[in-house]
This record gives sequence, structure tokens and C-alpha cells, in this order.
Amino acid sequence: MDNKLQIITFIFSFIYGFTFFYLEELNYLINKKNKCFIKYLNNTLFILNIVLIYVIINYKINNGYFHIYFLITIVLGYFLANYTQNNVKDLINKYKKENK
Repeated sequence: MDNKLQIITFIFSFIYGFTFFYLEELNYLINKKNKCFIKYLNNTLFILNIVLIYVIINYKINNGYFHIYFLITIVLGYFLANYTQNNVKDLINKYKKENK
């Protein structure tokens, strides 16, 4: 795999980590009022779909080569999205308190 293809896959994996975080938040909001069995079923199908979509897109980008550092990049994107969301919420709450 050449360097250009690896960089494209890194960028895709990082953006997919962000996307996964926000889709997980949306899934949580949807599942909040469901019964226990429906929650488990919905979460299982959600995770299977997320993994399948990543594998299909990865296959389209670089013929399905998968390395551990692509997984690390997804995790970094996920945690960066979590970190930025928490900081934005704190800034919004701080701004609301100052304007009252």
C-alpha cells in the first residue's frame, strides 16, 4: 500500500471516528424510551451496521487492507469528538450563565 493511499485511509478512519461518536449519541437518544430487549437488539444491529459500513468503505478505498493503526485512528477520532463536544457544552453553559 503506497503512502497516498494510507493517508487517505487515515483521514477516512479519523472522520469515521467522529461520525461514529455522533451516530452513537443519536442512537442513545432514540433508544432512551425503549424497552430493554429492544435496546439490546437495536444496539446490536447498530454496531453490526457501523462495522459493516466501515469494512465496505475500507474495501472500496484500499481493497480491504486493515491495519491496527486504522483502528487506532478511529478511536482517536471518537475520543476527540467526545472531548470537543464536552468542551463546547461547557462553553455554552458558561456563556448562558454570564448573560443571565
